[in-house]
Amino acid sequence: MSNLCLLDLKSRAQVAVITELEADENLTSELADYGFIPGTKVSLFSETPFGGPIAYWLRQSKVAIRQNEASKIKIALV
Repeated sequence: MSNLCLLDLKSRAQVAVITELEADENLTSELADYGFIPGTKVSLFSETPFGGPIAYWLRQSKVAIRQNEASKIKIALV
């Protein structure tokens, strides 16, 4: 089990692999629809100020999610 989550990615140069989704069934399903699936490589794309959504690059797409959702996605750095 990983201790890192998506919020721990701090630069575009870091690449991680999603290891686990620690969310309820509805949120897990929604995140999977966006491409956040264990085994998927992900990297930071951009952040917004004041705790707004964060955009990530995965599966050749940019996807923005809320910080509380990102905190439920566990990763391992590559």
